Amino acid sequence: MNSLILGPQSSNFAHLFEKVFLDWTPQVGEWSAEEMRQHLISHPDGVRALGNKSKLVSWVFFQHLPSVIEILFLYTSSGSRNLGCMSGLLNSLFLEFNDHDFWLEVRESNHAARALYIKWGFQLAGQRARYYPDGSTALLMSRPASLSLK
Repeated sequence: MNSLILGPQSSNFAHLFEKVFLDWTPQVGEWSAEEMRQHLISHPDGVRALGNKSKLVSWVFFQHLPSVIEILFLYTSSGSRNLGCMSGLLNSLFLEFNDHDFWLEVRESNHAARALYIKWGFQLAGQRARYYPDGSTALLMSRPASLSLK
């Protein structure tokens, strides 16, 4: 697959997400199709995706605050995991917003995601005990802008 990083300015961006929504069955902790639709409407510049002209394989939803990028939802399709897709997307965000800190939260039990975030320079900044409906803990992680400037 020849992959491109796509943003809302891409001509078929909304169409590609509509294709995703048709088959989307969220797992625990994932956004629903309606939540993604609403984010695309309310924060059209707050999403980047990796894919080609016919299919998206990874995406990042985020909120752009004055000096912080808050990552809200990340996803890579099962057939594209462990191929560097999400790393490529995160790297592009770090370059695009190199003067911003990055924040995110992750389930304490999501060891694979935590390992990826640590690899990219995120550090534990706090936690929210019993944050999720199932009673599990959310870890708050941050990555300082200074890492992007090196």
